[in-house]
Amino acid sequence: MTALSQDIGPRPFGSTANRELTHDYIVGELTRIQSETGNRISFAVKDHAGQTPKGFHGNDWQVVWESMGNIIVHVHAATPNMAAFLISGHYDTVFMSPGTTDNSAGISSMLEVIEVLAHDAPARHELIFAFVNG
Repeated sequence: MTALSQDIGPRPFGSTANRELTHDYIVGELTRIQSETGNRISFAVKDHAGQTPKGFHGNDWQVVWESMGNIIVHVHAATPNMAAFLISGHYDTVFMSPGTTDNSAGISSMLEVIEVLAHDAPARHELIFAFVNG
């Protein structure tokens, strides 16, 4: 939690601290966990850069759309199945807030749970973690 709320600090949606520092921190932690556990997890970054959202018109909406960079993590079950749990948290903060409780604690907890589950015996159900921006 220190890395997010103190080292990075405020990370309002669309800021460099949000789009680059926080995003890169989460991806770095997931990459480390993935390499330590022999690919017990997989993840994808959902980036909308260069895409035009349907139903939205104008430059302001395009900037918002392109700033979204969601990170989706899959913790694999012992036996692949359709039953899955979704855990989600946002990694942006309000302006000038380090976001300790909104939402550094949630994001840090999600990373910790992913790490524990990835090092433990495979779960019975698929787990999906969504780190959302905005």
